[in-house]
Amino acid sequence: MIKSQDLENKVVSITGTLENLTRKEVFFRLRKIGAIPVSSLVKEIDILVIGHRPSQMKKKQAERREVLIMDEDEFLKVLGVSRTHRIPGL
Repeated sequence: MIKSQDLENKVVSITGTLENLTRKEVFFRLRKIGAIPVSSLVKEIDILVIGHRPSQMKKKQAERREVLIMDEDEFLKVLGVSRTHRIPGL
């Protein structure tokens, strides 16, 4: 199982809609632990987080590149975030 410290210097992208966190909040949390959040699927991506109604193109590209793919629940566990823990204003 990946831990939050394992995300340091890792490039992370999200596809689809996350039910528990806004993108702004995800990017904030990723930067806080030293990860590098990106909006698009760049060549250097390490992890793709799959939300509701993901881009099938992004998912297929990630699979082809053998990128680690996580669903929202796995991602929340790695961040150490409960489904109801939100940062006000994000």
